[in-house]
Amino acid sequence: MLELLEQCESLPQHNLAVGDTLISEGEPSTALWVLAEGTLEVRKGDLRVAVISDPGACVGEVGLLVGIPATATVVAVTPVRVHVAADGARFLRERPQVAVLVARVLADRLYLVTTFLTDLQRQYGGTGGSLAVVDSVLSTLLERSGPTSEPGSAREPDPRY
Repeated sequence: MLELLEQCESLPQHNLAVGDTLISEGEPSTALWVLAEGTLEVRKGDLRVAVISDPGACVGEVGLLVGIPATATVVAVTPVRVHVAADGARFLRERPQVAVLVARVLADRLYLVTTFLTDLQRQYGGTGGSLAVVDSVLSTLLERSGPTSEPGSAREPDPRY
């Protein structure tokens, strides 16, 4: 990730205080943000899904690349300094080496998710119940190459989760 930070050092900087929101879930955003220092918390609704503190980590890339509103809220949990490409799509077109680095980050995340789901499938796939859906999720992730899908579920959430 340090390589991504090095590639973005010429971009404008933005500072956040503790509690400041960088990105709001559901809001349109065309920016790509690269963490220089500090710690960010990623939230989906009220659920914390990640804490980011590695310099060079990027945020905002999923909505930017897929062309959808922000998929999560990102909040500073310490003082934070980020570099920002306000027109992230143009920045990635003009800097293909940065686009490749962002693609590597996304590929790594996909690898981790599919590895985790595969492990769940190995451990619990034959037991039925709610984990039986792992096979379907894995298949969908690995075969997906079509148009943008809509996130969410048609079923009612299980109150046990």
